[in-house]
Amino acid sequence: MKHISFVILQYNTYELTMSCVQSIIKNIRDDNYSVVIVDNASTNNAAEKISEYIEFNQYQGKVILLKSAENGGFAKGNNIGYRYAVNKLQSDYVVCINNDTEIYQEDFISKIEQIYKENKVAVIGPDIVTIDNRHQNPYRGNGVTRKKAKNWKNKRFIWLMLLYCIRLFPRKISGILYNVVSRKKISMDKSCQMYNDNKHKDVVLHGACMIFTPEYINTMKYAFCPYTFLYCEEDILFRILEKKKMHTLYTSGLKIIHKDGRTSASLGSTSLDKEIFETRNIIKSLKVLIRLCDM
Repeated sequence: MKHISFVILQYNTYELTMSCVQSIIKNIRDDNYSVVIVDNASTNNAAEKISEYIEFNQYQGKVILLKSAENGGFAKGNNIGYRYAVNKLQSDYVVCINNDTEIYQEDFISKIEQIYKENKVAVIGPDIVTIDNRHQNPYRGNGVTRKKAKNWKNKRFIWLMLLYCIRLFPRKISGILYNVVSRKKISMDKSCQMYNDNKHKDVVLHGACMIFTPEYINTMKYAFCPYTFLYCEEDILFRILEKKKMHTLYTSGLKIIHKDGRTSASLGSTSLDKEIFETRNIIKSLKVLIRLCDM
């Protein structure tokens, strides 16, 4: 039977991470897997608590903790775990999964192997269900076009300039102004309204859980494009696969629970700071996507 690694990126969120790990260990009945936790240079004692948890429960060998020297963001952090799983553990499949998710299917691993056997695709995405019963996959029906990405980037740049202007005011006033203007926040459409109890090929998959198959692993050095910190990883990956004539597959045969948005709670000390941080990184990622569309 093939070996599978679950790569879990975490930053300052010990409880969520161990809840995710426990969902894997308690529910999956197959034993041919490893869990690789990548601590993205946490600023609290999360890494130490995870290490103690692994030792206390005698998970050594099954659960591996890697400590990044710096917080390189979503892509770089996941890539650390991906490369370890492929190069050190010789994994045939790598599941990059958010730490605010949980797996409850006992046959999750055997289902992955069966789905890949029937559909020779590079990346598989499960049905991702939030705690309020929203289905997040497929993330988008088609990849973002260059025109749309450029339009989003320009609008986000204007939004960023407005946020910087608001931050010039005293904190109390800036908070009030931000609450007013945030109602007009520019959004990027994520929902493709394609969910059904079936499967879809060549769609943009949600980044909360991506399953990289042997077809992908045998070709690609990284799980995600390493030139972003956060945001747009899904669309960038879709374009990369498209150019290499590789395919994605969404399937409702695999299911996970997503406690949506819990992992980003520690980014930014205020709502305004967090919004500026988010917008700056979205612009950076959109620039990468635009360059990719030009290639």
